[in-house]
Amino acid sequence: MSKKVEINVLMGLPGSGKSTWRIKNEPTKNRYCCRFCSFCCDDYMWDPNSSYNYGRYKTIPEIIKHHLSIDNNSDFICIDGLITTNAQVQEVIDVIHTCLPKFRNDEDFVIVIHHWKEDREACLHNDAYRRELSSATSIKNLPLEDPKDYNFESILEVKIVYHDVVRKNVYEGVFEPLTIYSGFDGILTSNEWTTGGTWGDCWGGKGECTPEAQPEFEQFDSLIERVAPNISFMKYKKLYNECVEIVNDYECDYYGGCRTKAHYRCDLKKLYDMMGEMNLIEVE
Repeated sequence: MSKKVEINVLMGLPGSGKSTWRIKNEPTKNRYCCRFCSFCCDDYMWDPNSSYNYGRYKTIPEIIKHHLSIDNNSDFICIDGLITTNAQVQEVIDVIHTCLPKFRNDEDFVIVIHHWKEDREACLHNDAYRRELSSATSIKNLPLEDPKDYNFESILEVKIVYHDVVRKNVYEGVFEPLTIYSGFDGILTSNEWTTGGTWGDCWGGKGECTPEAQPEFEQFDSLIERVAPNISFMKYKKLYNECVEIVNDYECDYYGGCRTKAHYRCDLKKLYDMMGEMNLIEVE
């Protein structure tokens, strides 16, 4: 019997850890042997203050329908959004029903509701790390219901998994999210710049790639400014020399060209530990 496809629905207050769970559980390391559909509804919500809303939607059900209509043959599905009531979960389930692929049986799927238990103080603590615009009002006032108290109407099997809200330390709240798109590997990287190389074409033409000026490591500087704004130059220099390196690489193209390039690389765990030893941050 083949393993059922889990449709994970994340339910909890802002700052509870839903997005962290989603990203850490995406099968990115098996990208070529596992199809997956995983998304955060916040990234696709309509912004009334923006003049450009292409690809954005006004409701969570619209966002879910859009993604599942495109990726309805996935082996892993995760729906991450601000879902706090059982009625909202039921609405998500109703949308899921309309998007199931016709060539697969209902028995092939299971809806797993992941519920983060109510801990508003921990959510407020975590929210302080997340973004400039606070979610404190929502955390304090939104209702949070328990899915076990509701009889969901579904043609699919429904399971419930409970999670505790974990209070994040400085590393988990500030450092780790900087590596969100690299699978939380603990490495902060910069944009790359061209250091040289050659190009060619089908007509015998060739030339040299123009090197770009070496930029500053802005991501590193922004991090230091955020967690230790009053750091001395000598301590900054020590951290930079110990934790930052330049990685050189190259890429060849179809027509025989070869561009050399470089980027900055910072070991965030080493940086965090050193800043703790230097009493620049409080290490928990």
